[in-house]
Amino acid sequence: MGEGHSVIPNGMDTSMALQYLSEVGASPDDEVVQKGIQYIIDSYDHELKCWHARPNQISKGWLDNPCAELVGYLYEYRELVPEDFLRNVIENAISSMGTIHTSDEPRQFYFLEALCLLRLAIRTDEPYKSIIMKQLKKDIDEIIETDSDKWATTYCGKTVFLRSFA
Repeated sequence: MGEGHSVIPNGMDTSMALQYLSEVGASPDDEVVQKGIQYIIDSYDHELKCWHARPNQISKGWLDNPCAELVGYLYEYRELVPEDFLRNVIENAISSMGTIHTSDEPRQFYFLEALCLLRLAIRTDEPYKSIIMKQLKKDIDEIIETDSDKWATTYCGKTVFLRSFA
């Protein structure tokens, strides 16, 4: 997996493929899911404790997206993931979770990191879900651009994102 050019798999495209697979209810028995999950496991950088979005793009560490989102898919399809690996990456996700005030992302792009955290939260169990949602709710006013005039001209989080916080 790693969609895109088949000889250059990557975490970012794998996360996008798993978004669709999750939405259509793909099963852990589906070969494409198995390959995607195995790619996530195999591509984890144990030294930096993160994934790299693209092969030519070395992450600065956990806070770069799509790390939290990838953990969400590992959690969703956890029967395909070694328990100790899953436990380690979920604990790393929680301990490394950024906020709008601590993220390395430029403020206007923090919504991307927040979206990855949200995709993890909706796939995980307690207490992790509550920890993530509590932080995202604190940051929500700064994550979402409510000025609809900016939506067509600015790369930003829009109010449709709010429905996940209901």
